[in-house]
Amino acid sequence: STTEYFFDFSYLPLGTPVLDLDARINLAHTFLGDLNIFVTSPAGEVHPLWSGTGGCAPLGIDVFFDDAGLGAPALCVNYQTGVHAQPLIAAVPTQTLTGYNGDNASGIWKITVADEAGLDVGTLFDIGLLINVNLPAVEPDDNCGEVDLSYTDTESGDPCEGLTITRHWRPTPIRACTLWTACQT
Repeated sequence: STTEYFFDFSYLPLGTPVLDLDARINLAHTFLGDLNIFVTSPAGEVHPLWSGTGGCAPLGIDVFFDDAGLGAPALCVNYQTGVHAQPLIAAVPTQTLTGYNGDNASGIWKITVADEAGLDVGTLFDIGLLINVNLPAVEPDDNCGEVDLSYTDTESGDPCEGLTITRHWRPTPIRACTLWTACQT
């Protein structure tokens, strides 16, 4: 089964370059060799985070995938500790995320988790995408004051065939400068 997670960075000005991209994955799975995890940019460029790597069953992955992270981790140990480690392709640390450096950060990004065999099960605890960009500072007179964000989640689809979770963000209190809602799928 394949599950896709969408991250909306379209609030960034068009053409804002990626300086660095990292991905947060925390999951448990009965056989990690079945998993392929990859990131897709708004332009459709795909880079793997985890592919063709097994041998840790029934452990999981608890890591920040980061090209500047550990380059030669002990596979079944360091991928369990929440450290920053390089993407692992065929059990080899690989700096795949640098391929996004300089690309347009604005738009919808996607992380795909694909289980290539149907016999095993897993649970995803955390997933996220961290994109470092360089934007001009916000002028103090553009400030809206303190705003709290709340969200609601809605689920659609079959968990075994492709579940979509849509997160709706809403700022409070509502002011003229915060009249927006954001939808993250």
